[in-house]
Amino acid sequence: KSTPKNSMMQRKLLSGTADTIGRGVIMVDSSLDMDEAGIPENMAFDMFQPYIIRNLVQSGVSRVDALKQVTERTDKAREMLAKEMDRRPVTITRAPVLHRGGVQGFKPVLIKGDAIRLPPMSYTPFGGDNDGDAVNVNVPHSPKAVSEVNNRMLPSKSLISEKDFKQPNYAPSQDHVLGLYQASKGPDKKKRVRVFATWADAEAAEARGELDVDQEVKIMS
Repeated sequence: KSTPKNSMMQRKLLSGTADTIGRGVIMVDSSLDMDEAGIPENMAFDMFQPYIIRNLVQSGVSRVDALKQVTERTDKAREMLAKEMDRRPVTITRAPVLHRGGVQGFKPVLIKGDAIRLPPMSYTPFGGDNDGDAVNVNVPHSPKAVSEVNNRMLPSKSLISEKDFKQPNYAPSQDHVLGLYQASKGPDKKKRVRVFATWADAEAAEARGELDVDQEVKIMS
């Protein structure tokens, strides 16, 4: 049966796969700078693959070998990926886009895992609430597009809300405010001081859930 979805227009134009695009669930990462976004390794290789292959070919590698290096994640391919991630920002969109804050530019940072990580301050314009929000990530291609993202779309370039052009566009809220309060109020003197040989030991204990956020620690070295 002939339907619009089986037409030549649909098959040749609309149904084609798009390069330099990724999609994933977002999560908070407070270690990121305001303008940074954590991109999972597998997603980064898929999104930046055309640029990695081009750089490898320009360095003298055949196109077949370049594709093989990207697939196998060789050191040379990783080097080219890092170079392109330093050179090109990404845009992140959360649909539906109801205002300009729904599309933001970020400097990509390579991370492990599957979730896209964002700094807490960027959640307000996106309306993120950590309940499985998914976003689209796109790599700008032309020099003009790269320049526009770097000069206009980074969070640090758009600090004032478009609602009234007075209030800040990026501000901590909800669990982020509670975290800032807990981190700034000082240790709970009622809890015993934990002593560790190194910072690594203390971080390992915190990862195991053995330390409270308001518990005082002492590092011997």
